[in-house]
Amino acid sequence: MSPSEIIQSHTLLPYFAAFLPEDRTHFVKSAMTGELGRAVNARLGLLASTVKNPPFLRVCPQCIIEDEITYGLPYWHRSHQLPGVLVCYKHECILEDSVIPYTLRRNRHEYVSLKRDLIRKKMAAPHSCNVQKKHLIFLAKQSHALLNMPYDDEYLNNIPMYRAKLSKRGFITPNGNIRFQNLRSNLYQTLGKDLLHMCHSEINKHSEDTWLHKLLRGHDYIHSLRHLLVMQFLAETIDSICEMQKETYHPFGTGPWPCLNKVADHFKENTIPSCIVTRCSDTGRPVGTFKCNCGFVYSRRGPDTSECDRVKIGRIKQFGIVWEQKFDELRVNSNLSLRQKAECLGVHRSTLYLKMKEQPRSMDKYESFGENVRTIDLDLLSEDLSNQTNATCYSTAKEDILQIRVDWEKRDRELLPIISQAVREIRSTSGKPIRVTISEIGRRIGKLSLLEKKLVALPRCKALIDREVETIHQFQIRRIEVAAQKLFEEEQSVVKWKLIRNAGLRKDAAVQLDNVINSVISYYNGVEGRTD
Repeated sequence: MSPSEIIQSHTLLPYFAAFLPEDRTHFVKSAMTGELGRAVNARLGLLASTVKNPPFLRVCPQCIIEDEITYGLPYWHRSHQLPGVLVCYKHECILEDSVIPYTLRRNRHEYVSLKRDLIRKKMAAPHSCNVQKKHLIFLAKQSHALLNMPYDDEYLNNIPMYRAKLSKRGFITPNGNIRFQNLRSNLYQTLGKDLLHMCHSEINKHSEDTWLHKLLRGHDYIHSLRHLLVMQFLAETIDSICEMQKETYHPFGTGPWPCLNKVADHFKENTIPSCIVTRCSDTGRPVGTFKCNCGFVYSRRGPDTSECDRVKIGRIKQFGIVWEQKFDELRVNSNLSLRQKAECLGVHRSTLYLKMKEQPRSMDKYESFGENVRTIDLDLLSEDLSNQTNATCYSTAKEDILQIRVDWEKRDRELLPIISQAVREIRSTSGKPIRVTISEIGRRIGKLSLLEKKLVALPRCKALIDREVETIHQFQIRRIEVAAQKLFEEEQSVVKWKLIRNAGLRKDAAVQLDNVINSVISYYNGVEGRTD
């Protein structure tokens, strides 16, 4: 029998390894097969854990009878010695204590064979009578399942699944924060305080650093028994967890999502790969924004509760070029009513009516920026002119418009220093940092539409903007640097949690930028040491 087979079949490592990171499991295995056996309990987190082992080895009376019939003598069962296991997973009867301590003090490696005269005939936990037996049976069966999992193959990363289940039950806010007080109350109501006390897993309602907080944050190793308690609360088992290993919660389901542009040839096809989720300031519900390659952008409030919700539009943010082209075709079609046109475009007739009342777009080829020049839709103007005199005026107006030209070279040179000054103002803003974007620059100089639509005609400005605009990652780094500088000026030191808070970083961003954060902290704390 190989060392791996001995560990799998005759030790408790598989019970703990299911929730251990792979590298730590390999270290514990090396320690068990090598000369570092004393480090095993420390690496498993058992020394610091408040979950205590049973005081005595435990036995099942019915298992003893079966073992004597099958093998001629009984033996100690691993599954009976696990914390929180008070009934036999097989016979569902209460376990009894033996007189053999769980840890022998005189000779820790002494082997004591199981004999009937070693049984105390005493319940392993008399206070378990106050606990519903179904809870005890669940813990026994699931502990046995953990114990028989291949410790080298399975690592149960349960945190995404926990959060998905809790979110569906209303314990997670749209921002992703857990409602711990509500969760604690429901956990006690479902499992009972006696079971949690028996498992050494009480939850202090006045603390924000309980085992439940640590487990759901996923930053620390938490005892397997406590994972089983959470799974029991969520009505999940080891088998169901393994099947849902890759399940993550998303308020709008899994992508890709359908394009709901009715005039597109890919209408209702799943062509949108990503969904941007924000929070509704009025209701607190999640809002999903979906953008297709055809330019059609729509949003709706969530979360989705059925498949029908996937094809609902709450608000159209952008129609896109495909929709606009179809709109231009239908606008001059006098054979269709407003209702019929709206039906073809997939919008309400009031939306279409307002759209048609908007000031027509000017001709892109001859667009004018003069303050006194009004844009003229030549098609609408020609429809309004009914007599020969008006037709002559229309011809003259058309010729005047075609003679207007924009000196893009001059405009490029004029806007360059203005844009450069706007960028400097954005970066030097006191207070909360502002991200350098095309929209922010355009709003500051009053040329947002120009920068969004005609930037390609301004090569110098485009080069400057491409160089200066910030990605989200770059903006986060600048926020870290600004926050660190202010902290250092105020407190002469930079503490990590304060830096993350003052920089306004979310948890996932703080994890991704951990190296940057540590480098900034080292720099400023090093400066403090050198100045002293």
